[in-house]
Amino acid sequence: MKKAFIPLGISGGFAILGLVGALALSVVSYVPENIKVESAGGNDVTVSNPDELSSELKNTSTFGGSYYQALIGSVVDPVPVEGKNNSIAISCEGRADYGTVSFERSLIVTQNHLGAFYQYDGWSTSGDVKTEQNLLFGISRYGMFVKWNSYSVTALKGSLDEYSEIFVKAIQKRRGNWYKVEVSEEPTGEMTEDGMIHDYAVGLAQTFATSFSTMFLSSIDSNNTLIGQLITIIDSVKSSESGFTESGTHYYGYIDSINLDLYFDSVAKPRIKLSTSQETENLTIEHIDNTKVRIVESAKGDFYNLFGEGLIEAAKEAYEEAMKA
Repeated sequence: MKKAFIPLGISGGFAILGLVGALALSVVSYVPENIKVESAGGNDVTVSNPDELSSELKNTSTFGGSYYQALIGSVVDPVPVEGKNNSIAISCEGRADYGTVSFERSLIVTQNHLGAFYQYDGWSTSGDVKTEQNLLFGISRYGMFVKWNSYSVTALKGSLDEYSEIFVKAIQKRRGNWYKVEVSEEPTGEMTEDGMIHDYAVGLAQTFATSFSTMFLSSIDSNNTLIGQLITIIDSVKSSESGFTESGTHYYGYIDSINLDLYFDSVAKPRIKLSTSQETENLTIEHIDNTKVRIVESAKGDFYNLFGEGLIEAAKEAYEEAMKA
């Protein structure tokens, strides 16, 4: 397994948006919001050995990105899948060094049939670029939402390009507010200076929203794939020559260069350690079939409200320079 166990934590954070360079956070009084994994008020599924953990994970519904995307705009809540565990929470602490890609982060994943809600906190590097961020994001029938607590980008080489600077400055200025990952502003289609500048800003904000949405939905799918991989690893170790060795509630073994440690000191919160020569992940699985998932229903604005001001300023400067030529 050469990819990161939990793909959300890898390769440059939001490198898909072309961020390079460095910009320091201004000192502003701000208390970031952090989520806690909570129960939904019912009874947790409990497991006390590898067989039970594998069985309950196999019986857990993992709703994919396309499922949540299809929920957006629905006027009623979906119903849970009968006979299945319909929610799960995974808390992860991980670090890796793959040479040009490295990271260290904590990640909280909560999801059920109503929505998915994540919090990421950490840093990642891709080539010469290092991204540090703390953000929350979620999706449900009300839409897709994101809120940054902090964000910064540094690079050993190069400088901050114009639009990357707009992106970082916008997040710094508006951190702590929820924004909907969409653009409701319509282009004017007017061939005037103001019309072209406005439409340019709308189009680029939509590009940002599309990129972020694609990344989030892909991460949901990748992290659901991880649950299937965990089942495969547990079952493979159990059936391999290395087998499991038990020490109290601690089982451990290895297969295909992946070391696996399972801890059942809490039957409601089994802990899993996966490690290779390049990566270590410590996961805690909580509140199976009893996870409270945060549902965000409204926001301060959308991606045009978040980025539009800076994009319009940049477009005006570019237009003025073009007129001088």
